[in-house]
Amino acid sequence: KTENTYVNICFDAPRFDDPDYFDLYMLSEVLNLEASSPLYQALTQGTDPLATQVSAYLETQKEFSSLNISIITNSPEKADSILNTTVDVLQELTQKPLEQKLLQNVIISSKTHRYYQEERLHFYGMMVAPVIVTSGWNFWETFIDNLENVTPETLQPVVKKYFAEPKYIATVVKPAI
Repeated sequence: KTENTYVNICFDAPRFDDPDYFDLYMLSEVLNLEASSPLYQALTQGTDPLATQVSAYLETQKEFSSLNISIITNSPEKADSILNTTVDVLQELTQKPLEQKLLQNVIISSKTHRYYQEERLHFYGMMVAPVIVTSGWNFWETFIDNLENVTPETLQPVVKKYFAEPKYIATVVKPAI
């Protein structure tokens, strides 16, 4: 028997060759930092948290990108509050810049992940090849350098552009009655 309710929210995001791409990628990674994420904190705090799990990622295709936020809750009645809280947190980020420390955590994590994975046999075939097919070798080669160029000052206008008046598609999948 399924007891969880799944809330998925999809926001339009810049294509991989758009100058805003790396800023929004950085935001997606910050939103995915669990305890350090402002979204995670808002949805999981208190004695009766809205959510039990929160994840975010930037999906990158050749023609488009999307910021996807997936949230699991133990109560279907919380779905509307989860959606409203998620939008509120993103809109609050248009007024309050993220700290450089959070951005640095993402860069360190990305570098460490790459260095660690490069030693694995499947790394290029399973992880790098799809990125190269979608975005090209130069995108892959300069990825970390481009992330290092993201600062709170470059990120803030991008957050405002995409989330001052966010447009999104949301789905709620809840247990059958």
